[in-house]
Amino acid sequence: MQVLEKILKEIELEKKRLVFYPDCSSAFSAVQIRTIEKIEQIICKYMSIRKHMNDGWIPVEKYGLPKEEGIYDLTIINGYGEYVSVRWEFLSGVHLSGQQHYVDGVHYWADNYKGDPINEFLSERVIAWRKKPEPYRPERVEQVTEHKRLTTKEKYPHGAEGVSKDKLTGKYCRGVFEATACVEKLAEYETAEEEGRLVVLPCDTVYFIWNKSSGISHVREKSILDLSLREILGIDKDGRYWSAKEEAEKALKEMKIK
Repeated sequence: MQVLEKILKEIELEKKRLVFYPDCSSAFSAVQIRTIEKIEQIICKYMSIRKHMNDGWIPVEKYGLPKEEGIYDLTIINGYGEYVSVRWEFLSGVHLSGQQHYVDGVHYWADNYKGDPINEFLSERVIAWRKKPEPYRPERVEQVTEHKRLTTKEKYPHGAEGVSKDKLTGKYCRGVFEATACVEKLAEYETAEEEGRLVVLPCDTVYFIWNKSSGISHVREKSILDLSLREILGIDKDGRYWSAKEEAEKALKEMKIK
């Protein structure tokens, strides 16, 4: 959202510039302004519509628990009512301790690292699951190509109207071809959002309060990619994760005072 807001401010400045300092005929400037306003409308729509994606999560309420043994990423509700992501193993049989809790009459959840059974309370708090992703495989990585901008930071490197549409693969002009390409690109984003395939991450690192119930609680950080989509949508809102370390530390101080 912050990025889109900055883009809108730049668009507003560009509109004012075209009104007071047109680069070409008034008729062409009017076309440019209308194109910019169309882009502005699309961005505003992005900011007003939020579609939720389940990001591969399978809800237990709708589809039940896994049918096969294995390691799964799970979303559970802990004792504080918080949505938490964990990685457990789905096993059958009898554990050596005899303390397994069968969640479907056959299988039980166990700690992925130690192998100890998960207690009954947490075992019954699983609300969604998904298969553990495959590990990184260098041989499968495709060659990364350089990202090419749709716009240039230069002003009219090819003149006010540009040379041709194929110039949109090199140094682009700020003319009719660039405007068309920008609208087409934004249309792709708009379609992706309408189909629930687009998520704009608010930051790359999040901060959270570790071990809230103890006297050694403190602020930690993790990559936003470690969160579920539900958790990402709750950043700076539900009191679990913050995009700024200062806000997390402020929440920790308030929690200690209470």
